[in-house]
Amino acid sequence: MKKTRSFTTTILWAFIILNISSLMILTFSIKYEDEERALSSARTSLLEIVTEKAKLISISLKNIEDKTETMADWMEYFLNQEVSEEMAVAYYAKEKDGALIRKEPINRSDNNYSAIFLPNNISITPQIVKEINSTEDLDPIFNKVLEHEKMLKWVYIATKNELLRVLPFYDVGVFKSDHWQTEDTFYKIAEEKNNPQRNSVWTSPYVDYLGTGWTISCSHPVYDSNNNMFGVVCADVGIEELREKFLEGFKLGESGKIYLLTDSGSIIYHPDYQIRAEKQGELYNKNIFEDKTLSPAKIKILKRALEQKQSLFQFTDHGQDKMLSSCRIDGQPWTLIIEINKKEFLSQNRIDGKTLSQLIFIGMVLAVVLVVILYYEFSVPMRSLVEGVRTISGGGFGKVRNNTSFSEINELSEAFNNMNDNIQEYTESILRKNNEITTVLNAIDGILMIIDTDRNVKIANERTEEKLLQENRNSHKCYTILANRKDVCENCILDKILEEKQQIEKQLTIGSEIYKNICYPIIEASGEIKEVVILSQCITKSIAMKTELQQIEKMAEIGQFSAAIAHEIKNPLAVIKGATYIMNTYNNVNTVAGAYTEEIELVENAVKEAEHVIATLLDFSAKDTEVSGFVNLKKLVEQILMVAKKEIIKKDIKVVVDIEVEAFFYSGKIEPIKIILQNLINNSIQAITENGQVSIYAGKAGRKELLIKIKDNGSGITMQPRSKIFEPFITTKKESGGTGIGLWITKTLVDGMAGSISVDEEISNGTEIKVILPIITE
Repeated sequence: MKKTRSFTTTILWAFIILNISSLMILTFSIKYEDEERALSSARTSLLEIVTEKAKLISISLKNIEDKTETMADWMEYFLNQEVSEEMAVAYYAKEKDGALIRKEPINRSDNNYSAIFLPNNISITPQIVKEINSTEDLDPIFNKVLEHEKMLKWVYIATKNELLRVLPFYDVGVFKSDHWQTEDTFYKIAEEKNNPQRNSVWTSPYVDYLGTGWTISCSHPVYDSNNNMFGVVCADVGIEELREKFLEGFKLGESGKIYLLTDSGSIIYHPDYQIRAEKQGELYNKNIFEDKTLSPAKIKILKRALEQKQSLFQFTDHGQDKMLSSCRIDGQPWTLIIEINKKEFLSQNRIDGKTLSQLIFIGMVLAVVLVVILYYEFSVPMRSLVEGVRTISGGGFGKVRNNTSFSEINELSEAFNNMNDNIQEYTESILRKNNEITTVLNAIDGILMIIDTDRNVKIANERTEEKLLQENRNSHKCYTILANRKDVCENCILDKILEEKQQIEKQLTIGSEIYKNICYPIIEASGEIKEVVILSQCITKSIAMKTELQQIEKMAEIGQFSAAIAHEIKNPLAVIKGATYIMNTYNNVNTVAGAYTEEIELVENAVKEAEHVIATLLDFSAKDTEVSGFVNLKKLVEQILMVAKKEIIKKDIKVVVDIEVEAFFYSGKIEPIKIILQNLINNSIQAITENGQVSIYAGKAGRKELLIKIKDNGSGITMQPRSKIFEPFITTKKESGGTGIGLWITKTLVDGMAGSISVDEEISNGTEIKVILPIITE
């Protein structure tokens, strides 16, 4: 007896596995939710931070632009005022190297006292003096700008005559004595050729000339009343001040970074690219895409970020999952970017190892409690139930009784008791059905059996049993009819049906009897054949009736033969009558011997032709003999065409006959091949209305096959598939009284000769039928 598992043990293991699985799923679910929540929070935070910072930077830069423009407007206003051409010598002096500078007064304040610088190669002309005096009026304006914009390092004006005034006051001795301001970045960027719109423009980072590090300048051009450029007003913002105010003060994790890039990737500020400021005016021309250490993934993301107004990306850079958020700074070709490591924003699992262990312990305790309950409430009652069922299965139809709180077990017990009461009734019903099926099987006319794939008879009707009792089970005849044993039948139906897995019909002739065997496969759900149903019926009488039907059809043709003979004899007889008349007429006039030789010869030929026609028709319509021999297909076709000549002439049909010299056929008897050709040729002629063509071809197809093709260009076959025309009682000539058995008889004859017949399914105009018959070359 096969060993089975205890249901209680199964439930216990299922409970334990379910609890552990649930805990693991819960743990991973919480972890996943935490990660998703953290990522969502990170994405939201990054977008908010970068958007807020970009907005603040944009506002601050716009304020500086506005104030720079205001300083430029004041300068243009001062240029239109009267200015003294005398210079306050007490305030200005020349250095040893010749440069003009402003002296440092006592008790001065840096933010309200500007410094000036004029190169030593510039002469102090009245125009220069006017510039010095007019620009000095900017000191209060510069002072107010510096008070309101704490991020600014310097405000200054540089004129086209190389005068520089800067606030707060600074020792301008840092300049070389021949330094020209018009060659500096802050001046060139605002010149008319580089700034035809005369807007406020920002420089790239460069080294401050006054030695305070990396700086960006907002420059605005100043034009006089004659629309000539006077100079440039500038406000300097230190990169360090920009970083302290906007790019610090919030946590980005250990690896987080924030930086500013231009649209082309040039760096305004980046914590990873700090270069020491050494040379005055040196431009910071570092482009981030020139860094060969950047991964292709990061380069792709950065380029996409610089193309968009606002973006958020996740990507993998050198094996690390990262997030990158960007926002365009309004009014500037700059983009603010925040980059962080994604894992730094993921929260820790809420369930630790200790909590998980406690949950597992609680699950185990619950499992033990469940096992105790299941044992007393399920296992014990189920054992009692199983014992009762075994008693029922052994024939001892007893009752099963159980007391348990599980209603399902009680219901199962009642169900088994009901089954016990109904088994006898079911058994009697099955016996009745079995008798009915046996009666039906015995009522079938013929031998019916079901065999397995090993050819063992599983079920058989009475006729089959009688056959098996009358004959030796291993006899050739019995198994040829019934099961087609492979060891006694060369063409075994069983092997064929196992291969094709579909119904097969086969006709066998045994002595003077003809049997029709039909095999039906019983196919399981898996697609394999389990058993085969074989029905064998004697169809000798049916075949005899078919032969009789053929003779009836042939007799129907006799009327056509008579009409054809009359039509063919009419003309020769007319010639005979005409020749006789001539001989009689001239015989009275001239009695010279041999005067009518040609006429007499003409009469003889006409008589011979008439005799040939009559002989041909009589030969074709003569009853078939038992003699077998070679069939002259050409002669046979000519006979059929001669019979149908009247209809051919009436419809003006062109007949093309192509019969190869080798096309002789050893068929045993001439009658089957005669009926085949007659039916096919007559069908082609009948399918043509007028002015059509019938093509008849016969030749060898291979070494041992004869090919016959009958083709016409008539009305064709409309039914689909066309091969249905070979089925009995299927006709396309209902209006003309067709019976639908001609082609069926033709196919039956071809099949009986081990040949094949088919209709061309593809031809669109007319009909072509092909017959292939084996050639016996003995």
